[in-house]
Amino acid sequence: MNECEACGERLAKTRLHEFRDELLGLSGVILVDSVDEFRCTKCGERIVSIPDLAGLIKAVAVTRAKISRKLRGRDVRFLRKAMEWNAKTLAQNLGISEGTVSRWENDKEPMGPSSEKLLRLIVLIELGEETPGIEVDQSSVARMAIDPFERGKALELAFQLVPKRVNKKRHRVWGEVREAA
Repeated sequence: MNECEACGERLAKTRLHEFRDELLGLSGVILVDSVDEFRCTKCGERIVSIPDLAGLIKAVAVTRAKISRKLRGRDVRFLRKAMEWNAKTLAQNLGISEGTVSRWENDKEPMGPSSEKLLRLIVLIELGEETPGIEVDQSSVARMAIDPFERGKALELAFQLVPKRVNKKRHRVWGEVREAA
């Protein structure tokens, strides 16, 4: 990525210290020292490059599943999509109707605690092995007490690319930096 597609001028690269992404489908995701911004020196065109986006989505899903704050509709939708499931597949795996999934995802009906814990466990089982930078403890979800959602109190999840040995090779994978409630 050396030239601007709009005008052909050179792109200047900057590593962003902190990047807040609202495009993942879950607000409050912060990427630390891992995102590059390319800006045209002539026309100002801006391109943001997020490495391993699929890995990031999985890391965010696993981390969100581990946090005891009540899942809202957008959280349920994000977790389902992170597993690459449609509403029918989620409904079948939870033993509920597609209409119930729709009501959860549209905040028309809250998830019951049993369904919520089951969804969280499924996320950890389905995606946990694919997120080597995130510590996964399925038993903590089984013992989890779901905390009520507090209006006006945003959940922030910060991630950074970290070196990790995977299959005897060093890779940079998404790891959790901090959780701020």
